[in-house]
Amino acid sequence: MSLETLQWMVIWTFSILMVGSAVFDVQKYLYAKGTHARYVMASLKRVCDIGVIIALPVLAGLAAAQQSYVVAGIAGSFFLINLWLFIQRFDDDDHWFNDQWKRLKRGIKKLRQNLASTNVLPSPSPA
Repeated sequence: MSLETLQWMVIWTFSILMVGSAVFDVQKYLYAKGTHARYVMASLKRVCDIGVIIALPVLAGLAAAQQSYVVAGIAGSFFLINLWLFIQRFDDDDHWFNDQWKRLKRGIKKLRQNLASTNVLPSPSPA
């Protein structure tokens, strides 16, 4: 498989993920906050966003390998913009990833409490 063929595969993947992200974003706003349908749409949009964030640096690297530095620069710029938007909009809605973060934080807190109760961890000294 040539480098150009790989680059076109990444471009098509990126395009499909961008369209999916836009469609799920529009669909998400058709439903009321707190509904299951909005939760599903927000989760699917987040998955597409993660795919775009992975595809853009790959595309930039492939373009740079072919000495197409303009395309590499544009893909790199889009990567930074998408990453910034992904971080800024992380807590804007309820989605599967928020639930996982909450469960992870709860699990770590429980683990710390269990370890502290078995005297594995030193208890914090009162200040």
